Amino acid sequence: MSLEILYILLCLSLIIGVIFLYKLEGKVLFTQINIFNWTYFVEFIAMGAVSPAITLPVGIFCANKLLKKLNFKYNYQAFIKKPLTNLNLKVFFPFWITLLSLYMVYIIYQIGFIPQIQMFNLNSVEIAQLRGQITHNLPANIIIFRLFALTIAPILALTSFINFITNKNITNACYFFILLLITIFFNTINLNKSSIVFFFIGILATFGTLNKNLGFKKLIGFGIAAYLLLTLTFIAVIPNQKQDYETTIKNVFGRITLAQTYGNYVSYYLFPKYEDHIGFKSISKQLRLLGIEPKERASRVMMKHMAPEKVKNGQAGHMVSTFFAEAWANWGLFGIIISPFLVGLILKLTVGVILNIPKTQLSLGFLSYLTYTFGLNKSFSKILLPRYLIASFVILFLFMIIEKKLLKKKSQKYSL
Repeated sequence: MSLEILYILLCLSLIIGVIFLYKLEGKVLFTQINIFNWTYFVEFIAMGAVSPAITLPVGIFCANKLLKKLNFKYNYQAFIKKPLTNLNLKVFFPFWITLLSLYMVYIIYQIGFIPQIQMFNLNSVEIAQLRGQITHNLPANIIIFRLFALTIAPILALTSFINFITNKNITNACYFFILLLITIFFNTINLNKSSIVFFFIGILATFGTLNKNLGFKKLIGFGIAAYLLLTLTFIAVIPNQKQDYETTIKNVFGRITLAQTYGNYVSYYLFPKYEDHIGFKSISKQLRLLGIEPKERASRVMMKHMAPEKVKNGQAGHMVSTFFAEAWANWGLFGIIISPFLVGLILKLTVGVILNIPKTQLSLGFLSYLTYTFGLNKSFSKILLPRYLIASFVILFLFMIIEKKLLKKKSQKYSL
C-alpha cells in the first residue's frame, strides 16, 4: 500500500472520528476548551496522530450506553449550561492553604534548598542531575507528594480561580493567588519545563466549564504567551552559552510536535525484539503483595536503552511518549488496538461521575484539572487506574460535605 493511500485513510478515519465525537458530545467551538476537544484534537490528533483515531469515540459511545443503563446523566453540554451552585465554605480554602503551605515548608526542609532558586547557580549538566535526583529520589513519601502536591494542590488552585471569577472579592483573590504559587512551586520542584504551561491550559478550561467563549484572539494570544513562557523556561533549565534563541525556539517547537511521540517509535523498535512485552507487571509496585515481581514502566526501560549513560548519571528519567508506547510495550498489537477504546471509555465514565454531582466550583475544578492531566501522553497504567485522582476526589468532596454539615448544624444552633 502506497504512502499516499495510507495518508488518505488516516484523514478519512480522523474525519469519521470528528463526526462521531460531535454526534456524541455535541458541536463544541474550538474557542471553548473542554476535556473532550482538548483530549481528542490536541493530544490525540495533534500530538499523537497514530493508531485508529475512531476507537476513542467508540469508547465514549460505549460509556454513554453504560451510563444510560445506570440512569446517569452523561450530557456534558447540558451540564456546563446549568447554573452554578455556589459553595459557602468558610473553612475549606484556609484549611487546605495552611496544610499545603506546611507541606511545602517540609519538602524544602527535606531537600535542604529551593530547587527553582538553586538551579541558577548550576550548569546544564548539574541541572539535569538535580532534576533526576529530585524526580527519582525525592526525600519524602512519593505517594503523599503525588496526592497532595501534584493532584490536590492544582485542583484547589483551579477551584479557587473559578470561585474568584464567579464571586469577585479580595478574599477569594488571595485564596487563588496563594494556591497558584503553591501549585507552581510543587509542579516545578523537579524543574519540569512544561508544567506551568499545562496548568494554565487548566485555567483556560475553567472558562469552558462555565460556558464562556474566549474567542480566537484571546486563544491566539495565550498560545503565543505559552510558547514564549515555555521557551524561557527551556533556556533557564537548560542553559547553553553556544545556543542562540532561534535554535532554542526550534527545539521547543520540535519538542511539542515531534518529541511527544518519539517514544512510540522507540517502543515499536524495542519490544519484543530486544525486550519482552511487560504485560501487567508495570501497572503497580503493589504486585509484590501478590507474589509477582513488578517491572519498570516502558518509558523508563526505553530511556535506559536510548541514553544508558545519562540514566546512570541521573541526568535522564523517563522517555516522553503517548500511552500507545506503553500499550505496545505491555501487550503488543492487542494493546494498540484496545487501548484507545479503553481510554475513551474511562474518559467518559470519569467525566460522567462528575456530571452527576452538583455543579459547584469544586466539580468544575476537577473537570478543568482533567482537561490537561487526563493526557494521552502519559502512562497507560495511570489512565487505567487513576488512584491519585480517585483519592483526591474522595478526600476533597468528603471534606466539603463534612464542613457543610457542620456549618449547617452551627447555624441551626444559633437560630434556636
